[in-house]
Formats: sequence, C-alpha cells, structure tokens
Amino acid sequence: MTVLDRSYFDLVVVRAPLSEVARAFDDYPSMRVKVSATPFVFPSQSYSGEGSTMLLWTPEAAPHLTAFMPHAASSDYFFRSYCAQFLFEVAEVRSTSQQAEDQINSFEVDADGKPRRMVRAMKDERWEFLQEGSPLAFEQMERYASRLVRDRLTRDMVLDYLEAWGTPVRDEAFWRTGMPAATFVARP
Repeated sequence: MTVLDRSYFDLVVVRAPLSEVARAFDDYPSMRVKVSATPFVFPSQSYSGEGSTMLLWTPEAAPHLTAFMPHAASSDYFFRSYCAQFLFEVAEVRSTSQQAEDQINSFEVDADGKPRRMVRAMKDERWEFLQEGSPLAFEQMERYASRLVRDRLTRDMVLDYLEAWGTPVRDEAFWRTGMPAATFVARP
C-alpha cells in the first residue's frame, strides 16, 4: 500500500528546500520547537498513535521542495501557518477514502504570506462544498457544478492539483529521500 492509498492522509508541500525551511523555524526565537534529524521510514511509518512523528523530507523526485506529513492527531498543527508567515509558498491536501465516515478532500495554497486558494468537499452531517480565493489555472472548474457534492472534489482531483502545482506525488521517488529527514522536537 502506498501513502496515497491510505484511508486518510494530510500532506503539506513547501516550495523551498528542507535546509531553508529548517533554518526559518530554528531562527524564529519564539518557536517552542526546533527541527531535529529523524529516521525516514516511509511508507511504513505509522501515521497515528504512539511513535508517530511530524515528518519533513526532501523528495528524491523534487529536491527543491520540502514535504511534510504530520501525524494524524496533529493535522498540520503549526507548520503551514508558520511557513506562510516565513513567506514560503505552500500547498496542502487532505483526503479520506470514500469509505470514511467523515469524508474530506481539500486543496489549499498559501502565497505571499496569506491564503491564496482553498477548495474543499467534505461530509460532516451533510456534504458541503467550499471555495475561497481566485481559482488556479489548472483547476477542473466544470466539476464544481456536479450534482453530487462529493464528486465536486475527489482524491484524484486533489492529487492532480498538487501535481499541477509542481509536486509529483504519484512518482514513487517523491516518497523516498537520499537526504536526512527531520521532525520537530521541543526546545530545551
């Protein structure tokens, strides 16, 4: 099973190398965490429960990017908002399988320190479709008019969007790295 086949995943991608992202976090004086080396054991790494980490890595398929997969309990926690504050361009996707009780497919982009685009289809008590910001050129706008709300934004679509944004998530080399991976640990 690949990461993209999991029943749920949350992936944040930053248009900057891991060394720049780590430096931004480590140099920010009020952060209660710092970046620390950690083993990279994807895709077998646990995504929830004891021993799961918030994992940052440099994808082999895109060494100019930093990929971040938080553990399930944290969502993206503080990462995306701080990356935007540091003026990195950031994309985040969240997706559940069609069998999940509370389904979601979401694609969000931050640029120039603020939210740029968000599109989301989710089922809470009922299905809702939300979008904010100006559509990006690669969006499949015609799908947003689908009668069934769940069909307006699917897992395949958010993966297509992420790839169009410049993140080759369907390439197996995206989920490997030849460089040290990192996580966040509390400052001493």
